[in-house]
Amino acid sequence: PGRPRAILDLAPESGDLFGALRGRLRAILGPDFVANAVLVDALRDGVRLSGLAALPTFSRGAAVSQHLFVNGRPVRDRLLLGALRAAYADLLPRDRHPAAALFLDCPPELVDVNVHPAKAEVRFRDPGLIRGLLLGALRATLAEAGHRGASTTARGMLGAFRPEAPATAVRPPAWSPPRSGSGGFSEDMLGAEGWSARVETPASPEEGASAPEEGLPPADLPLGVARAQLHETYVIAQTADGMVIVDQHAAHERLVYERLKAQALAKGPPSSQILLIPEIVELDAAACARLLEA
Repeated sequence: PGRPRAILDLAPESGDLFGALRGRLRAILGPDFVANAVLVDALRDGVRLSGLAALPTFSRGAAVSQHLFVNGRPVRDRLLLGALRAAYADLLPRDRHPAAALFLDCPPELVDVNVHPAKAEVRFRDPGLIRGLLLGALRATLAEAGHRGASTTARGMLGAFRPEAPATAVRPPAWSPPRSGSGGFSEDMLGAEGWSARVETPASPEEGASAPEEGLPPADLPLGVARAQLHETYVIAQTADGMVIVDQHAAHERLVYERLKAQALAKGPPSSQILLIPEIVELDAAACARLLEA
């Protein structure tokens, strides 16, 4: 009694009927969740994380499909929910929420369950360890499933965007830059020309009959030319044989990275800023050694 993970375990000749985690979650959360989720299993410093995490394509409109357990007890802990959200930050729009059923098992002395009247929240002795475990395990699992975040943006992606001479007298529809503060591209990030030189504005009937501008490169670049913006998050570009959709926030991060790299090559001190909430970076032993030697 009082143990939500206690189940009826039958083991006839055919084998265990209800023992598998995947089978239990299928019975409770439905077959769609299990069919669109990946198995999570990670261990760090005596703390184990297991369960199922849904693919980004199975996101929900509200955070109602997030089931977290600590030592068998269901919780709605801010640290755990925040780490879950952060693991999907580069994979989901801001109005979508991941779905997951995760079980965290740790020694009792590492967690205090008496910080909330309804036992819905817990306090960890080492919150950094717990957050790092969730972030690292979820990101690695999703990456193995083929879903990678903005940090894996291909080298040279932004350099492929170039203005294109119109193929006909018809100009593309209007496009307005993202509102200030939306995290999108800004003119200083894109250079002196800004987006105004990269996205055509609607032409009047007289202008529409004019000849295409001269001096612009052809439309045979890998990422083509930007044509529109979707949900203040994605830039839609036209190529010679199709279209490309780019996460503008990821591209913005790439621009910042290229700027910092240019400063480092110029042997100038890069500008820095202390974050209000520290970011956890997963490094292997070789990367840690290089960082300590730098």
